[in-house]
Amino acid sequence: MTADTYRPPAVRTHGALTLLAWMAARRYLVHPVHLAGLGLILLGAALGAAGTPTGSWDGPLVTELYLGVGGIFVGASLARRDQAADVLLVTAPVERSTRTVALFAACAVPAVTAVLTMALGAGLEHVRPLAAEDITALRPSNGEITQVEYLTTLLESGPVAAFGGAALGVMIGRRFLRPGAAVVGALGLFLIEMVVLGAAADVPGAGETWPVRAIAAALPWTFWFVEGDALATGAGVMRPGSPVGHLFYAVALCGLVVVDTLRSESAGRDLRAATVALTALALGGYLGALLG
Repeated sequence: MTADTYRPPAVRTHGALTLLAWMAARRYLVHPVHLAGLGLILLGAALGAAGTPTGSWDGPLVTELYLGVGGIFVGASLARRDQAADVLLVTAPVERSTRTVALFAACAVPAVTAVLTMALGAGLEHVRPLAAEDITALRPSNGEITQVEYLTTLLESGPVAAFGGAALGVMIGRRFLRPGAAVVGALGLFLIEMVVLGAAADVPGAGETWPVRAIAAALPWTFWFVEGDALATGAGVMRPGSPVGHLFYAVALCGLVVVDTLRSESAGRDLRAATVALTALALGGYLGALLG
């Protein structure tokens, strides 16, 4: 065997994983799509602080759109870029599954960004309270939703949604090398969300039909504000179901994306138990969101 054909065995150490995770996180932080989404959120916060009606910081599908959908592009881009490591890491190779774990760890960047931007929005509203007509979310102060349900919606629509979008992008980038795959995935998810949730929001009061209710509860991102007749009275109406159950459902979906991607790259690692557990959690969360 010559030096030209020798390839050392792949290494998988905690130090290598930590280093790769930090590198991926830095790349995610400065990615143009991530910066664009962050900029749009900050622009909306600045306009709202200046008195321009832009909706409340905790309104539906704000973080999901700018950090979640955008994260699909960023995650896929980082995953495709990592493909070059299969060629470049000849002298000191690192297992592909280790690099994939590092990419998923970098998905914490949009999750932390979501927490910080939501904290900023809450702080700005404390300094300059919004008019009642500019608040686009159900809030406990109005008796429209309980405190636990409200905090649950913030957690799901913020860090969980941001992490999930980025993780889905990593999975797409690992499975499909063509850049257009991320575009198809992002647009498909966005269009389905808008069509289904638009139908759910137009149902008057809480009389949501079961087919719409079942489909809306199955979406990874949802909201609980029903418009329709509620607009005539100026009061918000909460959709049927349980935000707490849907949070468990969304977290389980994120876990399934990660585990399924790692299963395809870890021939010697049995992750079936994790898959079964997460599937059961997703099913239980979905039923809770639907029937709660």
